[in-house]
Amino acid sequence: MMIARSSFTLLSMAVALNLVAQVQTTEIDLSAEPVHAFVDQPPEYPDGDLGLRLYLAQHLNLPDSLAGTNIAGTVKVRFVVDRTGKVRDARVIFSLQPYVDNEALRLISSMPPWKPGRQRGKPVNVMVVLPIRIG
Repeated sequence: MMIARSSFTLLSMAVALNLVAQVQTTEIDLSAEPVHAFVDQPPEYPDGDLGLRLYLAQHLNLPDSLAGTNIAGTVKVRFVVDRTGKVRDARVIFSLQPYVDNEALRLISSMPPWKPGRQRGKPVNVMVVLPIRIG
């Protein structure tokens, strides 16, 4: 499914292939490689849009104490899907409430690897902004 650049929404949203050399994982130095905002083929969650929506719905853990507070809205999280598919450097760029923000960061940071974005046929680091609706 074609997704508009690197913007995703919870309603319409578009794994890290860990490079393991025996027991050691190789990390990509994002300061040494460009991070793209727009690419020919954006990164994709392993099971596509539906898989991403299901992952978020199944793994979002908000405490019962927030149930009566009528907290509703959108947290926007920016992160990089590196050229191996690993989700890195997640940051809240639009806050809702501190606990909700932290939960959004936890969700993003614990995602399985994505299919990396591609520019001119080669896998590249791509910045993604993911709005997560609460309530």
